[in-house]
Amino acid sequence: MESKILIIRHGITEGNKKKWFYGATDIGLSDEGIIELEEQRDSGFYPDVPEDARFFTTGMKRTEETLGILFGDVEHGRITDMKEMNFGDYECRAFDSLKDDEVFLEWGYDQTGEIKLPNAESRNEFRDRATRGGKSLIDEHIASNTPMTVMICHGGVISSFMDHLFGDGRSMWDWMPEPGCGYEIFLTDGKPVKYKAIGRIGDNLQTVIDEYESENEGK
Repeated sequence: MESKILIIRHGITEGNKKKWFYGATDIGLSDEGIIELEEQRDSGFYPDVPEDARFFTTGMKRTEETLGILFGDVEHGRITDMKEMNFGDYECRAFDSLKDDEVFLEWGYDQTGEIKLPNAESRNEFRDRATRGGKSLIDEHIASNTPMTVMICHGGVISSFMDHLFGDGRSMWDWMPEPGCGYEIFLTDGKPVKYKAIGRIGDNLQTVIDEYESENEGK
């Protein structure tokens, strides 16, 4: 049996526009985000969704609002393990304000995944949680025997989920969808076998960090 999971990142928020590090903060869509989602919805940007599709969000305001704009007031479940990474005391702080912050830079260049920002979760903890949430999503999809399941969640979660399913050595940042974008995942007998990107993919955060490292090399 062939089926699909449609996984979409929520629309633009104030945090996206200001390039904040935020995940646990429950903010809604910006006016720009609402308009962009409405335009994409009306232009046929997204794949057709059958009437018997199942829907999920993470329960956060920005995912609930995105679901409502794209698909209306539909009955849906919530998978909270697919919430975005918690940045603890660094929530809602922009990269430009952190360039000289030693704690942040230690976390940013950490290769082990174990370093945490104060009161945050480590990259490894986040990845484990997102993987657990992704497994729940696939299990729910298989159990429902529906041709499509739609999940509205977050950029970092989608990147981690796609890397777990289809990782080929590329950076996690290369999987990052822009707001309102995502992936159509094709499954055969419940196994993810291929995917199609929807909209703009790729995030410049890693490029910014790399440029900063290069600029300061040898100093």
